[in-house]
Amino acid sequence: MYHIYRFSLSLSKRKKGLQLLSQVHKLDLIRTVHQN
Repeated sequence: MYHIYRFSLSLSKRKKGLQLLSQVHKLDLIRTVHQN
């Protein structure tokens, strides 16, 4: 049971990390578009 809990926890962490990465990527895209 504990192992499953830790696995789901790492999955949610990964999802949050991916969302953060996509947000940063969007910000970088907006910056480059504004610079040009």
